[in-house]
Amino acid sequence: PGFPLYTLFVWLFSRLPLYTVAFRAALVSTITHSLVIVIIYLIHKKIIKNTFISIISAFLILGNYLFFLYSITPEVFALNILFTSIIIYLTIKLIDNPSDNQNLILLVLIIGFAIFHHQIVLFSILPSLIMLYLNRKRFKFNYKRFLYLIPILLIGLIPYLYIFIAGNTHS
Repeated sequence: PGFPLYTLFVWLFSRLPLYTVAFRAALVSTITHSLVIVIIYLIHKKIIKNTFISIISAFLILGNYLFFLYSITPEVFALNILFTSIIIYLTIKLIDNPSDNQNLILLVLIIGFAIFHHQIVLFSILPSLIMLYLNRKRFKFNYKRFLYLIPILLIGLIPYLYIFIAGNTHS
């Protein structure tokens, strides 16, 4: 699929007036992995409710060789991990407060952008759907509530229109 969202981010960062293009491309992975550490902290804080343990567990992932390597290397995995961790965090928040439409909208939008980045994220969406299904009694099922989520999912997929735009231009 070519990782179009990552390619778009690297293209945008390559326009910054900083050092070399390789540095700017690696900056995308560094920033996304930094955000992953923050999201992991928030996930642990939400689940175990202990700040110290949450900080330690978030920084333990930074000690992982591959995580650190892909933090300083231009690689698409950082964005995959970021989307997966955000999906997990929003799912946990939604289970705690099922009537929170903002988290539901944000979750669906992130899923749309994650699918645009790479379809492998569908495997990380499945556990979230299972968690939401197991807690379905807490949700008040309303068709209207879920029907308006379809356009929000499609907003995340809008960048796919670029394929048609680029296909009509002279290469």
